[in-house]
Amino acid sequence: MKLLIFEGIDGAGKTTIAKKLYEYLLNQGIPTTFYKEPHHDIPPNSSPFTQMLFFTASRSWLFENHIKPDLQQGKVVILDRSFISTLAYQCLLGGVDLTLTLELNKKILDDIKFYVFYLDLSPEIAYQRKPELDLETLEKLRNAYLQLLKGKAYIINASNELDKVFNSVKLIADEIVRASL
Repeated sequence: MKLLIFEGIDGAGKTTIAKKLYEYLLNQGIPTTFYKEPHHDIPPNSSPFTQMLFFTASRSWLFENHIKPDLQQGKVVILDRSFISTLAYQCLLGGVDLTLTLELNKKILDDIKFYVFYLDLSPEIAYQRKPELDLETLEKLRNAYLQLLKGKAYIINASNELDKVFNSVKLIADEIVRASL
C-alpha cells in the first residue's frame, strides 16, 4: 500500500495531524497503522554520530518488524518522523556524514515508495507554541528540512488553524491512497 511520512520542526503539529489522518483513514474503512520515531529511547548524552546510528538501528527494527509487514498486508502506514529527521538533526546540524546516513537508510527503505508531508512552520510560531525550544536551533532545523525536501515533499502551511492544516493533508492523502485502491 502506501507509506506516508510526516516531518517538520518541533511544534509544527506532526503528531496531531498524523494521528488525525490515521483516525480518518480508519473511519473510511482503510486498513491503516501509525508509528512514531524514534521507536526506542536514545541513551542520554549521545554524540550526533551515536544518535544517527541509534536512530538508524531503531528504524531498521521498526521497518523489519512492523512497517514492511504492514505494507505487504496492503495497509497504509503513517509514520511520525523518519530518516529525514535524522538527516536534518544529526547530519546537517550535527555534522554527521550525509552520504553514509543516506546509504544506511536506503538499505532500510529497500525501494519502498513513500510520500512526505512537511508541516512548515516559522520558528517564531513554533517557539510560541513550545517556549522551551531554542529559536536559533528551530531556524537552523527549518532551513535544513527545506534544503533536504525541496521538490521532494508536500509542503503544508502549519501556521494555519488545525482544521485547515488537516484538510490540506487529507486532500493529498486521499488522492495518494485512493490511487492504490
